[in-house]
Amino acid sequence: MFQLVKNMRYSFIIPMFNEEYDIEATVDSVLAQELHNLEIEVILIDDGSKDGTYKLCRDKYGANSAVQILHNQENCGVSHARNTGVKASSGDVVIFLNADELVAPDFLFRIDQHYQKHADYVFPQIVTQPMACFVIDTD
Repeated sequence: MFQLVKNMRYSFIIPMFNEEYDIEATVDSVLAQELHNLEIEVILIDDGSKDGTYKLCRDKYGANSAVQILHNQENCGVSHARNTGVKASSGDVVIFLNADELVAPDFLFRIDQHYQKHADYVFPQIVTQPMACFVIDTD
């Protein structure tokens, strides 16, 4: 039998650039996770969008304590945006999502099962059903 690691905190890092038509469904799918005593934070990084992405996120999620909304005045690229999100994160595990990806309600629960067994990395296939995970244990 394995020993539980602890209640992990998961940080979802979601960079955005002109994603006003997709981002709401993505964030809502993350916030709809069946948490099972897990903690999440969602870090949205607007990378200089020219559409209404930043305003939509600020208006809809600005009061949600689980969501941070960061804003670059100009487009710096997805790598820079992800790095900005990682620096702002406080989670034990970082999960990168694109602004047009959806996660199943049990996504986090399934990933957490691998980390509770001391996996070092978990690579989920986001777009397939049922969700498959590739686990790497470096021990």
